[in-house]
Amino acid sequence: MVKSLGQKIRELRNVIGLTQGELAEELELSLKTLQRYENEQSKPDFFALSRLATYFDVPADYLLGICSYEEERKIRSDKPDNQFYRQYIKCKNQYTIDQEATYYWINAYGDEIGGQMGFVGWADPDMKKERRTLRPVCAEKAIKACIQAFGKPMVLNREEDARVFMIYGGEAIVRKDICEKFLPWYLGEVIVERETATCFL
Repeated sequence: MVKSLGQKIRELRNVIGLTQGELAEELELSLKTLQRYENEQSKPDFFALSRLATYFDVPADYLLGICSYEEERKIRSDKPDNQFYRQYIKCKNQYTIDQEATYYWINAYGDEIGGQMGFVGWADPDMKKERRTLRPVCAEKAIKACIQAFGKPMVLNREEDARVFMIYGGEAIVRKDICEKFLPWYLGEVIVERETATCFL
């Protein structure tokens, strides 16, 4: 059975455990507007559709029902039907920033991991190779920059957040103590050629 746009919105909302009112508030929509979407009484405009897709981290094509059967099956099996998706969405949308904590910006794409790194010294006497390690970031500014460059990052404040990040990857702003305890492989020094613009651990 092909699900309607309203059914998909309702299903995704229920998977992450939000009421209609809570989701409407998260998306800055009126409750009546969201109810109309879910009840198929109206369709979201481009802006609202984009916000829904971004919030649930699914393609707009999935919500519109124009992705292939394989894509839809993958989305259903990988995300909405498990508790990991719920935690993943919470890390992207319902997080807090501990103002007393230190944060890092890290990323994982396939087998490559990296992060926002800072210079800590030279690795050779000719000063052609730099030693770098993760550098602290202002969490709020890093989140804004990440949204502009890559989309919403996950914000990792707990062990379960780190474990879900290991499944989904992407960009993340992680509290230092969580990184040290659950993602320690991000903390090592890397050596990069001085001309290299980016580096991966």
